[in-house]
Amino acid sequence: MNTRGAYAKVEVVRLLLARRRQVLAMQAEEENRLRVAESTPIREDLERHLTFPDRQLGRLRELLLGMVQPVPAR
Repeated sequence: MNTRGAYAKVEVVRLLLARRRQVLAMQAEEENRLRVAESTPIREDLERHLTFPDRQLGRLRELLLGMVQPVPAR
């Protein structure tokens, strides 16, 4: 891989990590809302919505793992 390609890959990893941080923040906010929600319909809606960040975090994890190549031991 040339230098330009390596820098492009680093930028993609940087963007994926930024998105991961955003999704984690969204998940924490929704979990906080769930903790204080008193209405059953609101709780159910929040529980349904919390499946989205879980799926997104799994997808981001797979993308990030795909970007990282193991370095052979010397």
